[in-house]
Amino acid sequence: MSSAERADPSEELGGQECPTPVVAPAGKQGGAAVATDEEEEALCRYCFDGPEEGKMLSSICACTGGQKHVHEDCLRRWQRMVLVSQPTHPAFYRDDVRHHTCNVCAADFNIPPPTRHELMATFTGAEIAALISEGCVIGSHRVFSAELERQLRVMAPGQALRCGYRHWIRGVYLITGVSEDDGMVRLPVRS
Repeated sequence: MSSAERADPSEELGGQECPTPVVAPAGKQGGAAVATDEEEEALCRYCFDGPEEGKMLSSICACTGGQKHVHEDCLRRWQRMVLVSQPTHPAFYRDDVRHHTCNVCAADFNIPPPTRHELMATFTGAEIAALISEGCVIGSHRVFSAELERQLRVMAPGQALRCGYRHWIRGVYLITGVSEDDGMVRLPVRS
């Protein structure tokens, strides 16, 4: 498709301004050397940033050209989003093919995906909070409970009472209501 046949990208964006693309033809033009695809700066296929934004992986599947480059963090973020689209009950969880197979070329990734546990451990509090709704059950895994018990054994007694770990050791909670938290902790003061 020639540049004259390409649609105006601002039409697709509802008339919004979009950055002017920089395109360099491959090979030589007018005797001057011009970068080939292999020599062009690698851009991540998810975020379109270069290697300065994080560890850039190349050729993790059979994709070629610009699709073969991806930041490791971007790939892991996408795999996490796949994870949150799955049922949370272990009986319904299945190994999702999207964790180890490219959704563009359908080839297996040549790097192993993180485990479900490793992916879950990367969620932040805000992301976890967004997944919680009325009727959810939150339970503490035995490995997590064992780690909390280990940490409690080395804490000072006063710190162990205040930290709230005991509530989570082998704890199971049914969520009966969800409300917005303004981030403020209110302490009653008696005078």
